[in-house]
Amino acid sequence: MVLSRVRLTAYAGLLPASFRQHCQVPDSRDACWLWTGPVGPTGWPKGARGQNAQLWSYRLHLGAVGKGFRPEASCGNKLCVSPYHLLLRKVRY
Repeated sequence: MVLSRVRLTAYAGLLPASFRQHCQVPDSRDACWLWTGPVGPTGWPKGARGQNAQLWSYRLHLGAVGKGFRPEASCGNKLCVSPYHLLLRKVRY
């Protein structure tokens, strides 16, 4: 399914309930999908089983994340889990 061809609020109804209950999905592609669920001590959103919610969103909407990379919101909002805003960044060790 191509996200740009459906109304986002209608698409939100197709998301798993465990994700949908913690995410506000607006009707605009440009707007952030704000995570309203648990947040870790560093301010990053936490999803199922304590994994990063941005990682969960990326895997759910866009596919696998390669080793050495992590998704990060291009908008700069730590609580944003919009697949339109998530870019892969190389992890610095």
